[in-house]
Amino acid sequence: MSQKIIYFQTPFNSVETREGVLRIKWMASTPQIDRYNSIVTVDAIRNGMSNYLKNPLILLKHDMDKELGLMVDHSITSLWLEITAEIMYDIDGVVQKIKDEVIKGFSIGFYP
Repeated sequence: MSQKIIYFQTPFNSVETREGVLRIKWMASTPQIDRYNSIVTVDAIRNGMSNYLKNPLILLKHDMDKELGLMVDHSITSLWLEITAEIMYDIDGVVQKIKDEVIKGFSIGFYP
């Protein structure tokens, strides 16, 4: 049985550079319908978070061969997931694209 990956994207809240590392903070999930016509519930995030935390990679376009960095902090409330990530690797020019606001958000993806 194949499983569909669910994606959800929201814009960055803050972007800053410290010691050559791009630090990004954003609401990775909210209760609104996303552009893929999906809602990722807080319960689904809570259920999958312990597994994700074993290796909290941030990937470029969900490509396992394009690790950009790591999630370094997160907060789960009753309504959303907020993530702070550090982007350490400038794959495909992603750092400059984020600074230039060409890339304005990342999406989360998971198997429900």
